[in-house]
Amino acid sequence: MADFADELLKIASEQKGPKRGKKVKSRASVVLE
Repeated sequence: MADFADELLKIASEQKGPKRGKKVKSRASVVLE
């Protein structure tokens, strides 16, 4: 759960950093799958 929560935090940061957002989405997709 900790890792998942960390991903959510990164996704929130995505709004501030679109560049990192792409990487976050890719990692989030892997986690969901």
